[in-house]
Amino acid sequence: MLENRKIFHIGELAINANDKNKIPDEELAFIATLSFAVDEAAVFKKLLIQTFTDKPKDDDSIQLFMINQFTIMRALNAKIFESLRIFEDYKTILTRSVQKDRADFLSRFDSEYQKIVNDKAYELARTIRNNSTNHYLQSITRSNLPHVSENSVLKMYLHKSVGNSFHPLGEEYVFIAGVAREHGGRNEVISALEGWIDWGIMASKLVTRLHQDYLVWLHKSHFPEWKLRKKTPYLDEKFVKKIGTATLPLVLLED
Repeated sequence: MLENRKIFHIGELAINANDKNKIPDEELAFIATLSFAVDEAAVFKKLLIQTFTDKPKDDDSIQLFMINQFTIMRALNAKIFESLRIFEDYKTILTRSVQKDRADFLSRFDSEYQKIVNDKAYELARTIRNNSTNHYLQSITRSNLPHVSENSVLKMYLHKSVGNSFHPLGEEYVFIAGVAREHGGRNEVISALEGWIDWGIMASKLVTRLHQDYLVWLHKSHFPEWKLRKKTPYLDEKFVKKIGTATLPLVLLED
């Protein structure tokens, strides 16, 4: 029965064993690593979109909402930051190889790439990745202490199901105060975070397009025998939601 199913339109691009052996190791590593990174980023994008629907009304729940949203944003921007490094590392490899056509194709993205890495938010993305996403450093938190505002929410909320407990104090000391320390004080936090979010959107679009365009170019230029097969798997309705209709849960209750 298909009345409760949704069609999902995709194009399958499969590399067979013979063709895989024709692709240089450094190129195969580039494709695989960037594919892995793009997929991880896509997961966090979908989660982030789910936080832009409904927002709770009371002040306490707003704190939990912001922790959810900022956590996903930090994870997503860290993935995007690392994806840019994959591109940079591969271009460096290509300067020492005979794959000039690959380098020529990727050079089409140079101006956009330079705009992103020269943006002041690039350094903020690096700092957030290092100090409050991929690493948790007490020494950094100590250096943040003078930058915690007197009006900060220094609270911790405990629930009998520990997964539902949340602690805005940690967000204030590790993340918000860290941004204030790096970017000119508390008054600059909002504008710095807005720039960081805008940077993440811009960089994400570049990485996604670069990845897909490279695969299509490789297919058409070097492996025209590859087939882009149209596929239409059916998914149960619960797995398919329109943007704006799916809300990420803030609390998970036991039965």
